[in-house]
Amino acid sequence: MKNLLAIVGMLTLALWVFVGLLHGFLVIQGKNSPETYAKLHAIPVVGGYFPAVEIPSEEQVEKAEEDAIRLDIVKARTDFKLPPGWTAEQLEELIADVKSQRESLVKDRETVEAEREATVALIEELDAREQNVNAMQVKLDALAQTLSKRQDELDVQLRSWEVERDEKIDANLKRMSKVVAGMKPDLARNLLIGESESLPEDERAERYADAARLLSFLSPEASSAIMERMTPVEYQRILEVMKAMPPTSKNG
Repeated sequence: MKNLLAIVGMLTLALWVFVGLLHGFLVIQGKNSPETYAKLHAIPVVGGYFPAVEIPSEEQVEKAEEDAIRLDIVKARTDFKLPPGWTAEQLEELIADVKSQRESLVKDRETVEAEREATVALIEELDAREQNVNAMQVKLDALAQTLSKRQDELDVQLRSWEVERDEKIDANLKRMSKVVAGMKPDLARNLLIGESESLPEDERAERYADAARLLSFLSPEASSAIMERMTPVEYQRILEVMKAMPPTSKNG
């Protein structure tokens, strides 16, 4: 008999422990809802340890929600009840004023949005132009480098051509100087100068320059004899040209 009572006591204690742990688990998990308790109450043996909660039907739930909505409407009417001093005309004016302000706000919002879109479009356009300018600058820099390189090549070619030209002219002048050296001074003067005073200034200056360069290939005695046959003006012009000539062109 004692053993039977002990077994019953242990089973009862285990049942209580199980029910207590189940209660704690439901509370921790947040599942201690009326629906859960109603389901547990229907379980044999342990159901008596859970309260019998009445679960409202869908109709009862909908009716409770409708009652709450009606209560909120009544409360709202009470809270926003206008003072008795407001007339129907004043209410219409107030409504019209509110409507006008709302339309004004809508227009202002549309204006701000349009300005924002225009600003964004302008920024995009400026960015595109900047990219075009940068691309054009790159092309211009490349073209400038090409032109600079070409200019250097042309300068080298020009200097080479000028040297070659001067060498050919010097060679011709040397050959002519041998002919002029064998001529009489009067004839040599006429060949070199001629009637230069009747020529235009640019042609006359070119005639003097050619004569001075050819005379530079003659001996001092031969060039002096020819220059003595010149007029003072011709002599002075030829002397000025010869002084301005580089040293390498004087006397061969």
